[in-house]
Amino acid sequence: MIRSRAVALRVDFEAEIPAPELRYWRGPVMWDSDGSSWFRGEPLSQGEVDYTAESEPIDYSVTLEPGGGMWLLALDLPRAPPPKASLEAGFELIADKPVTQRLRYQMRSYLRYNTGDLTQEERRRALQLPANITSRMKQLVQHWLGDAKDDAGHAAVVDQALRYFRKQPFYYTLYPPLLLDNPVDEFLFESRRGFCEHYASSFVTLMRVAGIPSRLVTGYQGGEINPLGGHLIVRQSDAHAWAEVWLVGEGWVRIDPTAAVAPERVERPFDIDFDAAGIIGSPIQFNLAQSGFLKKLSRQFRLGRDAVNASWHRWVLGYSQHKQGRIMDLLGLGFAKGAAIAIVASMLLLISLIAALLWYRGRERVDPVQADYLLFCSRMATGGVVRLPYEGAGSYAQRIVVQRPELKAAVDEIISLYNNLRYGQKDETHAKSELHRLVRSFRAKPQG
Repeated sequence: MIRSRAVALRVDFEAEIPAPELRYWRGPVMWDSDGSSWFRGEPLSQGEVDYTAESEPIDYSVTLEPGGGMWLLALDLPRAPPPKASLEAGFELIADKPVTQRLRYQMRSYLRYNTGDLTQEERRRALQLPANITSRMKQLVQHWLGDAKDDAGHAAVVDQALRYFRKQPFYYTLYPPLLLDNPVDEFLFESRRGFCEHYASSFVTLMRVAGIPSRLVTGYQGGEINPLGGHLIVRQSDAHAWAEVWLVGEGWVRIDPTAAVAPERVERPFDIDFDAAGIIGSPIQFNLAQSGFLKKLSRQFRLGRDAVNASWHRWVLGYSQHKQGRIMDLLGLGFAKGAAIAIVASMLLLISLIAALLWYRGRERVDPVQADYLLFCSRMATGGVVRLPYEGAGSYAQRIVVQRPELKAAVDEIISLYNNLRYGQKDETHAKSELHRLVRSFRAKPQG
């Protein structure tokens, strides 16, 4: 987790922006660990990198801020590399030179996929263990294994591990207690306080102890939609780490143990108060919406400024210097191109700020009941049933039950509570709390 609100990348989608819990931006993949830190290690033998897509493609453009690294960020999982880059083993996008200037590239990704079989080299690397595996790590894993003696039972072991993180008193914090000799062991059994890297690295270690090929993936997760520019802003504070396990018949499967402890981290855009989170070991309070007129107005100002920057970057990166000069000549501004550019940028900023104010004054507040319903719709879309723009709650529920009959009881309960609160005569606090609880615990896994 990086304590910085600086922009890491901006993304323009050609169609609907994926839900927050689906926005995993893939970067470096870590295969090796010394028991304290994780490393990318020696590159794997470069064979054909391919997978079978199991969903419709998502097309988008990325404007990546310079960082000096070689990795290009892409929505998990990228189909092919952009020009002057390669798709490496581990599905990493590597540029042909360090990214020292702002870079814009087109991408296509698939949210559902099957990566197929492992090579012998991948299996060996994905099962390597450091020397500091303790007896209590082994005992914990042995308890999960039970009758799962072969690859077919690995999915059950993964579920057991996630249940362990959910049920035990683990907390998400940006300032965890200092871990010394054996960070994974101390985190799992003593401190139980940490951020995404603690959860992902300990999960991968436990999976390898269980004999399940696994690896650590780093990048970003989430992002904030800028309604003024229509694009997604991914900040340095969205930096994230998650795990991948290899399962028979499915290939590499993303597992995010952080979501088992702090689902708010991946399910919705959030705003962390870094100052308030400064006490060592204190759990994070995820601020899902800013309060106060000045804070909201400040946010609209930032979004307006970002919309101008995004538009400017698209134009600059989309046209060569020669084409920019020709456009200025056509506008009669060829005599002072630099001044003209500054004037145009200032005008765009002013227009954007006015639009931000108008948007802020005219927007409707989403009440908690509607917010819970929208979260339910988002999770149901992840499960394969997307609500249509004109579709009411009742009609949507009927269509869900037809396509996913196993969800009928949960869906009926949620929609009944929502309709009573939304259209009934009483505003019952208990009913609101119950709706919030039901939606938070609702899951609709994609059908295979």
